[in-house]
Amino acid sequence: MGDKPFKILGWNIGFASPNSKKECERIEGILKLICCKEPDVVVFAEAGSICAKKHPGTKIKEKLEAKGYTLYRQMSAGCKWSASVHIFVKKGEVYTVKATADLNNVGEPNFLYNRWLEMTVETKIKDFKLTILGVYVISVGGGGEKRISKRKCHWEKIICFAEAKKNENALIIGDFNEALACDTKPDADGRQKPTYNPEYLGKLDERGWTADRDDCNFATFENGSRLDYAFISPKLRKDFDITTRHIHCVRKNGISDHSAIIVKIRPKSTGGTA
Repeated sequence: MGDKPFKILGWNIGFASPNSKKECERIEGILKLICCKEPDVVVFAEAGSICAKKHPGTKIKEKLEAKGYTLYRQMSAGCKWSASVHIFVKKGEVYTVKATADLNNVGEPNFLYNRWLEMTVETKIKDFKLTILGVYVISVGGGGEKRISKRKCHWEKIICFAEAKKNENALIIGDFNEALACDTKPDADGRQKPTYNPEYLGKLDERGWTADRDDCNFATFENGSRLDYAFISPKLRKDFDITTRHIHCVRKNGISDHSAIIVKIRPKSTGGTA
């Protein structure tokens, strides 16, 4: 595959009313970024509009499938479909995809299955198999014991996944609805966004999972806290060259209220899995 990296793009694209005047403009902006970056895998959060009937968001699905992407998603009874995680995988660099089994009706009322999607992909990089977990963690929101229980359950499963996959090529990407204190900077008046119980993200750090933080100064009161990360497993970080950066122009231009993240994976020139 030469010097071409394997690319994963993660993005909470938000959900707007189909009658919103700006929605069609947003859809075009989403497609423009994907066509520009040409990721091999796209992990969308809050992406229910992609499959909603009579919603302009369905154009995303149509255009990406026309470009050779296959959609994977997971829904469960009683879950808010607009909040779901969708993953598109492009034919070419990816030649095998194994998604986790359908977890519907397993009987865990506190776990929102539509906000979690795990898959393993095999690529044209020699001997390279990657497990990707796309997440959209429920926010603290208005609080309440039920919401807090669902959030805790989601995080417990993320930490279990991190522990189980730390010695494999794996990454966790998405909207964690949580910010480390170092990623939440006060503005000129000293105002600072909340950090949403940052001990959860700290538990990923404790297990050797790392997230590049290219310019966390953007997380001011006006711009919003950083809530979106791509955490890389210790093995993947050790054996491959990884670069991660946020794409802020889409947030600043109103395409979404979140910046996109792009992860590029290359074999190391010496050592590791090449």
